[in-house]
Amino acid sequence: MTARFNLTKQEYCVLSSLNEGLSVKAVAKNLGISLHTVNGHMKSIYFKLNVKSRGEAQHKFNEYKAAVANVELSFQNEEKAKRVDELAIANVEKADRAAELVIANVEKADRAAELVIANAEKADRAAELVIANVELSFQNKEKAKRVDELAIANVEKADRAAELEVALLGKKSANKKVYQTESKFLACLNALAMARDSETGNHILRTQHYVKKIALRLKEMGCYKMELSDEMIKLLFKAAPLHDIGKVGIPDSILHKPGRLNDEEWQVMKTHATIGRAILASAELETQGGSGVITVAIQIAGDHHEKWDGSGYPSGLKGEEISLPARIMALADVYDALMSKRIYKAGWRHEDIVSEIVSQRGAHFDPLVVDAFMMEKAEFLSIHSKYKDD
Repeated sequence: MTARFNLTKQEYCVLSSLNEGLSVKAVAKNLGISLHTVNGHMKSIYFKLNVKSRGEAQHKFNEYKAAVANVELSFQNEEKAKRVDELAIANVEKADRAAELVIANVEKADRAAELVIANAEKADRAAELVIANVELSFQNKEKAKRVDELAIANVEKADRAAELEVALLGKKSANKKVYQTESKFLACLNALAMARDSETGNHILRTQHYVKKIALRLKEMGCYKMELSDEMIKLLFKAAPLHDIGKVGIPDSILHKPGRLNDEEWQVMKTHATIGRAILASAELETQGGSGVITVAIQIAGDHHEKWDGSGYPSGLKGEEISLPARIMALADVYDALMSKRIYKAGWRHEDIVSEIVSQRGAHFDPLVVDAFMMEKAEFLSIHSKYKDD
């Protein structure tokens, strides 16, 4: 049986096909041989199997397949038994390892106990040292020495206080010079921004007043009370004109293009936020901090194109990750851009802009900033009329 009854490969294929119920003609067609060849193979099969009919041949063939299946099953059972033995050995090894770990843990526990005892001994020693130090501190000789030292220290403190008072007066004078320098620096930056901006100078004035209106309304609503102090609102008003200072780094061919930008040009234009942040960061170093207006301007210039839902640029900031000054400027800038007429577009109607901004509440814009805008929308229209483009 193991030698397939000494059948040739083609005889075996003929017998297997017949066993599947195929006719002689179908067998010849499937194997690509003639009927004559098939019949010849069948005679040879009958002879080798010592049978006289197709049925007997198929019966012996099925017995052969059953025997082969039994051999394979026996082999599989032997493999399973071998695997069981391997698992048993592995479990014994795991048990040995667990025992080793238990012993190790017991040893660790003993060591911990020793450390506790050692710490207790150290604590006792520390207590003894404290008692000795207390006794020493109450000796009369040491008391007298300490009194002398305190007297000398008080004289030194008085001298230091006088030095600090003089330094404070000098610092106030220095701060005054810093603020004067800062004011001149801001004036230069504002002039540069207005000279390079593709928008009109009135765009800068309008956005400056929009920002102030929203900030005051938010404060009146009781929103962001910690951030919107009177001083911060003043800083916002001063810093707002610098929101597009980064456009000084954009090529004229893009900045003053009389039409819409293509995708490549738009990617360059978007870098003005990063450029603006870098310029103002350098200015902050030059003015040594000053009143804080440049710090606020950095936030506005770098983040006013970020969106509440995180889809803005340049950093993809989301929600309150975006500074409050930038969130306020974002709405003011969009409102003025939509209201304004450009070579490539007509200005929107105020009512349509209001609807658009409301639709972007919680997407592009901070929801609370939109709420404040809705209470000030009439003032926005008034500001735009007051500072309208020529």
